[in-house]
Amino acid sequence: MSTVRNLETRLMKILHTLFSLSAVSKDKAVSLEYLSGLTGLLEDDLKQILNELRTLGYVSIEKEKVYLTNNGIFKLSSIFC
Repeated sequence: MSTVRNLETRLMKILHTLFSLSAVSKDKAVSLEYLSGLTGLLEDDLKQILNELRTLGYVSIEKEKVYLTNNGIFKLSSIFC
């Protein structure tokens, strides 16, 4: 159970970070390198988390840049409502 909670925490941390950076569209996407530096995660670990978020439909990754999808924004919004 602890492992699942840890993964959820890491997923949400990335979503919150992207939202804080206003990475909400293709033209506002941030590089994986920059995001890795901000989060303190190794790029390989970050890519694994981002792939999970992409599978869930929360982020889009294009040319080593990432941004929130509408579903990702709605997921974050649902936490506050």
